[in-house]
Amino acid sequence: MDEAMVPRMNGVDQEFSYANNSAFQTWVALQALTPSTLYPIHGICRPQQSELPEFEVLLNDLPGNDFNSVFKSVPDFIERLKKEKGEVGCYVGGVAGSFYERLFPTRSLHFVHSSYALHWLTKPPVGIQNNKGNIYMARSSPPNVFKAYADQFRKDFTNFLSLRSKEMIPQGRMVLAFMARKNADPSDDDYCWELVAKSLVDLVEQGVVIEADVDSFNLRNTSVDQCSQFLKHIGSSNSISKGSVFY
Repeated sequence: MDEAMVPRMNGVDQEFSYANNSAFQTWVALQALTPSTLYPIHGICRPQQSELPEFEVLLNDLPGNDFNSVFKSVPDFIERLKKEKGEVGCYVGGVAGSFYERLFPTRSLHFVHSSYALHWLTKPPVGIQNNKGNIYMARSSPPNVFKAYADQFRKDFTNFLSLRSKEMIPQGRMVLAFMARKNADPSDDDYCWELVAKSLVDLVEQGVVIEADVDSFNLRNTSVDQCSQFLKHIGSSNSISKGSVFY
């Protein structure tokens, strides 16, 4: 996949860059590395008088995004880990690339965690040009728009799970966190996006925003039911033995 075509955060040298507006993402990434993550493993090894295994944690991001804030926090994390648990072999590295492509060697991952990233699709859904004036699946959106969003999410989600299934060891585990609607019909409870769309249309009329930019701006948010259906269908063909959706 051409990296230039992959949706991304703003560049590192911009006012609204990922580096300047990623405090929450940084916190989430480091929470996956907190000492409490190691407690269950430590508890298993201790009764058996086994040595605590070494951990290799690989963080992934697109090459064009700035991930320096996370890496700058790693030394403090390692020091805190040593104070709480003693000498623990925990090694943190970074892997650049899109998670819609292969990132890791075959059967090399024991655990995969994606935190609020799968809402980024590889491309806008096909055939939603008639959704003018909307940035989402609104009450005024034509029926084909709803199907187009679902089809694109299914394609990307299938691809993501297929790639990770090749990279994970047998009996590996994966936790994916992303936003999803409780209501199957997005036009029933997402009035806020309609208000945003109307505000953008007003800005177009005032000459502040270009109309083509509004028409090309599309948000998506799958439903819990869709996730369950997709996971059941996709998992059976990608060596996924068990999958659960919770919220």
